[in-house]
Parts: sequence; C-alpha cells; structure tokens
Amino acid sequence: MKYQVLTFTVAIAASTGLSTNDRRILAVKNSFDFADCIEDGMIKTEKLVEGAQAIIRKLEHFKVIEEESETPGENVTYDKFLQADAYKIAKSSSKFPDQDLQGEVAFAFSGGGNRALTVATGQLRALESKNFLDKVDIMSGVSGGAWATGLYQYAPGADLGTHVNLSELTLEKLKSDKVPGMAKPATTNWLTTFFGILVDLFARGKKIKLSAFWDELIGRIYLKPFGLDSNTKFFTLNSTTRKTIVEKNAQAGLTNDDFILPVTVKRPYWIASASMMSPIADRRDDEILSLQFTSLFAGIPCGINEGKMNYTNRFVEFIKDQKYTGGGYVENFALGAHNPLEVSTQISGGKLSLGFDPNAPRLTLKRVLSMSSMAFGYTLASSIVSALVPRQNYWPLLPKGAKKTQTVDPYHVADGGAIEFLGLLPMLQRGMTKVAVFVQENVPLPSRKVFDACNATDFSPAWNSTTLNPLFGQKITSAVGSWVHNRVFKTSEYFDLVCEFQKKHESGKAAIVTSTHQLLANDWWGIEGGKNVTIVWFYLNRAEDFIKELPKETQDELRRTDSKAAFANFPHFKTELQNGLTKPVSFTQAQVNLLQHYGSWQIHQGADQLTKLLGN
Repeated sequence: MKYQVLTFTVAIAASTGLSTNDRRILAVKNSFDFADCIEDGMIKTEKLVEGAQAIIRKLEHFKVIEEESETPGENVTYDKFLQADAYKIAKSSSKFPDQDLQGEVAFAFSGGGNRALTVATGQLRALESKNFLDKVDIMSGVSGGAWATGLYQYAPGADLGTHVNLSELTLEKLKSDKVPGMAKPATTNWLTTFFGILVDLFARGKKIKLSAFWDELIGRIYLKPFGLDSNTKFFTLNSTTRKTIVEKNAQAGLTNDDFILPVTVKRPYWIASASMMSPIADRRDDEILSLQFTSLFAGIPCGINEGKMNYTNRFVEFIKDQKYTGGGYVENFALGAHNPLEVSTQISGGKLSLGFDPNAPRLTLKRVLSMSSMAFGYTLASSIVSALVPRQNYWPLLPKGAKKTQTVDPYHVADGGAIEFLGLLPMLQRGMTKVAVFVQENVPLPSRKVFDACNATDFSPAWNSTTLNPLFGQKITSAVGSWVHNRVFKTSEYFDLVCEFQKKHESGKAAIVTSTHQLLANDWWGIEGGKNVTIVWFYLNRAEDFIKELPKETQDELRRTDSKAAFANFPHFKTELQNGLTKPVSFTQAQVNLLQHYGSWQIHQGADQLTKLLGN
C-alpha cells in the first residue's frame, strides 16, 4: 500500500463526492510512491527522477504546464530598452564596480538548507547584539545561507528572536517558544506547500512553467510570509540607487514600485551565489560557473579565464555550439535582458541600451534565493527531467578579439554549493583580507581514530569534505557538484586547521579556529596570489560545553541515540528527511529553537576571535 505523503481534508476513502480538482490532486499524489525514493535514510537520485517524471506526465495530462518561452534571438525588435551599466571583470587584477562599498571584512554563511537558515538566525542575533556587524563590509550567502542573508537584508518582520539563558531551555520551552520570524520557514511542510501550488493551479485554471516550479516553492515558503514573493519586483541597495535606476529608465516604464529595498541602511553589502551550467548532458567539470548576485550587480566575474563552454540548446532546438561565459557584471535588474547589439560594447561594457520585454521573467529576490538553493539542480540538469531546473537568460562580456556579438541564451542554474559551498571564494575574488566563515556543514568532524589530522600528511578517504578539502587542493567531483578548481590555500595548512578543529571538539568546545593563509593564485576563479587572508572558521560541531549548560531533561533527550529522539543528529540536522517522509525537509519547532540558540552560543564562544579579526 502506498505511503500516504500528505493527508487532505477531503475524505479520500469516499472517492464519490470528491470535486474534480480534488481528484486531480489525488491523481498527482498517487502517481508515485515517495517512499520508493528512500534507501538507508537517503534520497536516491535515480528514483527521484523517476518520480518527478511520473508527476510531470500527470501534470501534462491535466494541462497545467506552460510551454517555455523561446529566447529572443538576434533579429527581434523592442519597444522598450533598459539603460544599464556593465563592467568588465576579466582577470584577477580587475576592479569590481562596487569596490568602494566592500572594504576588507566579509562574513560568509555557507549552504545547508534549513539547518543553515536556522543556525544563521541565532548567529546573526548574537552578532547584532555585540555590534560586530557594524564593522562588516560584505555578507555572502550560498543556498540556505543565501536564504538567511537575503531575508536579513530585505525582509521586514524577519526578527531574529531574543537571547535566552541555556539553563532555561526545557523541553516544554523549546516546543512552545515562538520561533524567530527569520527561522519560521524552516518549520513549513514542503509537501503541503507543493500540493497547495497544485490546488491553486487547478482551482484558478492557471499554468506554470516546469522551470518555475522551484521558484514558486521557495517563494511561498521563504518569502511569502514577508510579502516578498513577487515575480516582478527587482531589488537594489538603497533609495538613492533606486532613484538613479528609475530616472534613467523612465522610457522602459520602471518606477519606484518596481523595486524592494533593504530593511535598513545598516546592513553589510549583500552577495549570493548560484551555479550556472550549459544545458548539456555530458557536462565537463569546467562547464559550471559561479553566478553571483549582489544588491547592485549580477553576473560571472572572470569565468574559466575568458574561455568557452560547450552549449547544446536542448531548451529550444538542437544546437551545438561553444559559448563565451563570464567576463563581468551588469546591473542586476538588466540580467536576462537582450545582449548588446554591437560587438564593441559587448566587449567593453559601459553604458548599455538593452532590449527589454516587460513581460519576461525578472531577476527578483525570489529568483535569486531559488536559484542559489536548487540542491538537485546539478544532477537533474543532466537527466530526463531537466525541465524542472531553474533557467536564466544570460549573455557574457566578450574577450578582446571577439568578432561578433553573442546572443542571450538560457542556462541551467543550480545550488551555489554545486561549485562552492561556503561563499568564501567570491570574497577572495574581491580581495577581502579579513573573513569569518560560518560552516553549517551536515557532516560532523571526524574523530581522530577515523582521521587524525594532527599527524596526517594526505587527505583521507574517510573524510572527503566537499566544503573544506577543495580549498586546500583536493579535487572532488560527485553527483551533486564539481569542486576541481577551488584550490586557494596550501595543502599543509589543511591539516593544521582540521587538527585545531578536532582539538576543540575533543575538549567539548565550539570548533572555532583562526588561521592566516597566504593565497595561492587561482586563474580559474580570478584570485590573485600572494596576499595574506585571516579567517575565523566556525565549524558546526556537537559541543559538549553547550549541552552541559542545558536543563538535565534536555540533555537526556540530546543523548538519546535512537532514531525517534527529538534532536537526533543535533546539530547536524539532515537537510532532507530529518523528520521522516511526511515532513521531508522541515524541522520541528523544538529543533529550530534549540539549533538557533546553538548558533547564538557559537558567536559568544568566538567573540574574542571576532573582536581581534575586526580590530575592535
């Protein structure tokens, strides 16, 4: 008998009397058994693809799938044009257009889905309380870290909660205390939301593009509670930049209402990262690039050293080609507009006039947070259900010597963690020299019995961290990403860092370590070598010092080892299936409350190291 993944209010047993829309929902729901996708507590990708294909067939049968629009091509004419600035960023010595905003201090919040969002909520609360953020120039986020930093930047009402003494965190208090507004989406049931989207489609007779399904899901869960799930509103840095954009784009019909602004001017400059890929099945390791979004700009700086990416356009027609990728930034509201019509301007950048279709998809906050967090995007993009992966129209800034313009083309976009999990490398591209990195990893530190970093001279197959290891020279490729171009530090420094993590963990402390590295040149990322960078690393670990401060009943629950324990896997709550099939992604209220308080505790433990980093 099929595992019932969602309970509806309709009487399923009495199929007579169900409305047409209810029957459709049940048909979609029963088109595959989600339990078949699970093996040893993990989602099996090939089974997930089969299930997605079954759902797509059912949705096509009910005629709710909208055809993807074609890209405009070379000869299209426009009534409206966007006036936007583009900036060449082609090599490591290039200056970023927002250089005057960035200073030297950056905080990078890693991916990790709802776990990353929840931990970051507590971390941001403590960072605010100690006034550390006043001295931070840039805040970077990937995937769940992008949810956290994006909401922190733009969401009114995304409160961070209040400090509570750990000794007060009884089981009842953890269950009953209000979850901070910013972390509240982590308790939302994704299955309920997914079927809610279908209910709306059926009830209202609407259609949706398959590539927009993830956008809609992320928008409803993470942005709708704050009134930010718009498909049309751009985002920008402040009222001054909005005024400049609107004034120069009056002909295109842009107004103040087309933009959202940060909740306050006292926020670090925001950057989020996704991964952009060609729509090609046999993708090489160098055919995935870091697509970056800031409060002012968007694009791919550098990009395989002004190289080309194999491109097979499976979206529109079967075209084999090679496309230039990367080269710089354009103002974010113009990402996806038509490419420049003159090759000279597509090479140089500068002030551009770009064909603009007001009805075309816009780069909204919803789109950015969706693209940055499409966890299965790297895998699904090469599968028979690639239509589910978000797509972004894109054109590059061309290298010198290019003979013709390159048209805007659609590309797959996946989780930023598919190429770099931490959001650190975009900071190093910009020459930041003081960085705090919040590693909300789902993989615990290895015990020294498994991998003794203090006495190791080579990477261990027992701990192939796709988060840390590639930065120090280990090339890793898996079904969910490729991290073969990420080396920026000496390999010997890896063992020193992990050794210090292990020592902190073994003594019951938070795994917080400060290290200084001399950067190695990385032409692929456009990172200049030779500069020293100091990093305070916050690695998520199960710190006994934290647990000992909790009430005994909460400690006892944390020490349970069975799968039904309320806080199983703490603090490394699983990105998927932490709470079983009926709640495949969400956490309980108690889990969110405990984890966000842990994030706050982490900051207090690392306060001295942050104070030294910031020069307070």
